[in-house]
Amino acid sequence: MFDNLRKRIIEHCLKNSDNKSRNRSFVSWKQAASIELLYALPDGFTEDTTPIVSEISKIAAMCREGGKRLSFVVYAENGNLNLPFDNVVYINKKQLGFLTRRPAKEELTEFAGYDADLLINLTPYISYPIEYFAAVSPAKFKACLSREPEGAKYDFMVSTSKTQPEPLDIFKTIRHYLEQIASAD
Repeated sequence: MFDNLRKRIIEHCLKNSDNKSRNRSFVSWKQAASIELLYALPDGFTEDTTPIVSEISKIAAMCREGGKRLSFVVYAENGNLNLPFDNVVYINKKQLGFLTRRPAKEELTEFAGYDADLLINLTPYISYPIEYFAAVSPAKFKACLSREPEGAKYDFMVSTSKTQPEPLDIFKTIRHYLEQIASAD
C-alpha cells in the first residue's frame, strides 16, 4: 500500500515538474548540436560497472565524432558509477527525497538551465530520479525506450526486440530512427 501511495505522489510531482515552456520541435540526428544523456543503474546494482562505463564511453565517442556537445546525468543508488567525462551530474540515493524520490532542487534547476537540442534517456526501465531530469529538461526533442508506466513526457519512444537492452542498444536504435526520419525529408 505504501508503494502505491508513493508511486501516485511521484507521478503527481513528475506531472508538476514538466517543463511546459520548452520549445518542442523535431530534431534529427544531423540537426542536434547538443545532446543530454540520462542513465540510471538499477537499484541494488553491485556488479562491476566497467562494462557500463565502456558502453557509455562508446556512445560518447559516437556523439563526439558527429561534433555533438554532451552532458550527462547519472543515477547510481550508491554513487558507484563514475564516468571519465566533463559535464556529468551524479545523483545517488542520499540526494533524493524520501517520499518523492525527487533529486535536490539545486541539481534540477541547474540541469534545467542547460541548453540542448536532444535528450536521450538510455535507461531501459522507469527510474524516477532520472525521470525528474527528463521532465525539467528544456531540450527541444526528448527520446527514450518505450515503457510502462510512462514517466516524464517524451516526444519519441522506440522499442527493441531485446528484453533487457543495454544503453548502447537503446542509443543506436534511437539514432537510427532519427537518421532515417531526417533522410525521408
